[in-house]
Amino acid sequence: MFYVIDNVIELERNFREVCEITPPFGVKKSSLFLIEEYLEGQEYSIESISFNGVVNIVTITKKYVSNNGYFVELGHTLPANIPLQQKLEIEKVVTQALLALGIYTQRQLER
Repeated sequence: MFYVIDNVIELERNFREVCEITPPFGVKKSSLFLIEEYLEGQEYSIESISFNGVVNIVTITKKYVSNNGYFVELGHTLPANIPLQQKLEIEKVVTQALLALGIYTQRQLER
């Protein structure tokens, strides 16, 4: 579940609500929660392939999400129609992030 929370009262209320959810079909409930800063603006996803030390950006996808507070994906534009300079900057930042995280090389399978 996703919530935009503006104050401690909303945080406490939403935290209690999430804790009361019972997952279906015997799915184990996690005790971990992820809290992120909300950034307003257009949402994109970047698809990439990393192999043998080389990061390749496949495409940039513009995402359309509901504005009812639940952030449900409603559609996509593929590829995103963005200016070339913005595309190059996104590719640069994503490549740097993947390299910094070590997501860029083939891993040998144990036999």
